[in-house]
Amino acid sequence: MRTEGPSLNHLMLRLRNSSPELSSNEVDVYSVLCDFLRDRNLAKDLAEITSWSGFNKNKNQIKLNLILHALWLFLDPALIKFDFKNVKSFLNEELEELSGIVKTQQILLEPDRTEEFVRRCLRALMLRPLGENMAQSEDRLKTLDSIEIEVLEELALEKRLRAQKVLGEMQRAAATAAAAKVSRE
Repeated sequence: MRTEGPSLNHLMLRLRNSSPELSSNEVDVYSVLCDFLRDRNLAKDLAEITSWSGFNKNKNQIKLNLILHALWLFLDPALIKFDFKNVKSFLNEELEELSGIVKTQQILLEPDRTEEFVRRCLRALMLRPLGENMAQSEDRLKTLDSIEIEVLEELALEKRLRAQKVLGEMQRAAATAAAAKVSRE
């Protein structure tokens, strides 16, 4: 995220105003993606795309919709001039992980999810939003990161369950001790 990119607000507005067809299951994502990669000389072997998770018969429709929305952002005139060499791994791997947590409608309707998605797309291009330094950009993305939030929530749940188990054991031990004391008296 070394290079300053376009305005975050501009890209968030573009995402929110994207065509509803991008969220439908009627767009051939494979064709759109192949055309996008071919136009940027990133498609040496288009067959590799078929091996991506989500393009098999057990389609991950959320991931496919996220790919379409990311491509929609990448086609913004303010982004066309930047380097797309890291985009394939972003579209395949990062969006795979994100699709397990975030639904398509969330990136369109929830301001934090919209901002997170736009920031992730900018990061894939090694860009940061206009007016932010690298530290600010990274810090804000970390604050919004749905994947990180999910991990933290799982850790918090594990700690709560562990604490409840320990509390239960302590209560049973106290009850046993109290019962033993009563029986001695």
